[in-house]
Amino acid sequence: MKSIRLIVSCSVFLALSACSSDSKSGTSTEPPSSNSVSITAKAGGKVSAGSAALSIPAGSLPGDVMVTVKSMAPASTLPDNGTLKGLVYEFGPSGTKFNPPATLKLPLPGTPGMNEVAVMSWLDTATNKWVDLDSTVTGSEVSAPVAHFTMFVIRFKGVAAGTVDCSFTPCGGDLSGDWTIAGACVNDHKDAGSSGPFGATCPTAKIDVGLDATGSLSFKADKSFHFALNVSTGAETITVPGECFSGLMIKTCDDLNKVFNSSSKDAGSSKLTCTGDATAGCTCTSNGNVSKPMMQMKDGMYDVSGNNLTASGTDGGTNEPTPYCVSGTTLKLQFKDGTLLTATKK
Repeated sequence: MKSIRLIVSCSVFLALSACSSDSKSGTSTEPPSSNSVSITAKAGGKVSAGSAALSIPAGSLPGDVMVTVKSMAPASTLPDNGTLKGLVYEFGPSGTKFNPPATLKLPLPGTPGMNEVAVMSWLDTATNKWVDLDSTVTGSEVSAPVAHFTMFVIRFKGVAAGTVDCSFTPCGGDLSGDWTIAGACVNDHKDAGSSGPFGATCPTAKIDVGLDATGSLSFKADKSFHFALNVSTGAETITVPGECFSGLMIKTCDDLNKVFNSSSKDAGSSKLTCTGDATAGCTCTSNGNVSKPMMQMKDGMYDVSGNNLTASGTDGGTNEPTPYCVSGTTLKLQFKDGTLLTATKK
């Protein structure tokens, strides 16, 4: 599969697509706060705000400084807003540097879902992008070395590509048994012969989708199947390089805003915010809101022909043949729209 992006959970296509994740609430249980502490370069010291704590080693600062910290809810204008969890912490004076680094500990706001990790990130204001730190999760806190002051936050991110193997070769095999969804990959192209989410006019565009979901599949020896899914939308990022705009009818990032949000009429819907310009390209990120939590259950009969699975639901719907492969305790289903679903034997 080419042009594949690993996703945190799954996209739901056809009748048998889901993936496993158990992401808990990422909202903070403590109120915003602020503090200021005078720190000497010779002795170092500690600065706290709520459950957050910054430890500055002796000799780390170039001079004595009044360190300030303010915590607040993440602004909707921050990049990758859907990945931000808990409060944002802004330390000052901005630009203050540490050598050796200070250690920052922030509270862990919830539990990352399967195929997600919690990382501490700082905001690079020059590029308006989050930069991940070498983070360590211990109990209910995340710690990381800090070399300078800026804005910090905890993010729940998809694990690196490779944790879920995105390769696929149809091989058939014995489907019978109970399966737990382990993850999914999405091939960006929608139709055979075109690549990228905008087709051949923009083959370098990328889509990353994250859904919080739990699901299972069961294939019985009598050729009956059962499918159960709980899913709610999470973060989404669409990247459109500047080179694509010459081939698209849309010409600005604001045009993308209008296209992507034309159907998002509910106040709670997940909306995309596109920033950038047609020269450098646009990055569109969702607000991470849940539009409509969905629970889906499906029963029916299935049949296998060679390396293809065909499922017929009790509601009368029949899916197109879906290539699959059972290798050991791993099942992979490759749907026509590009979704590769991976499940493990219970």
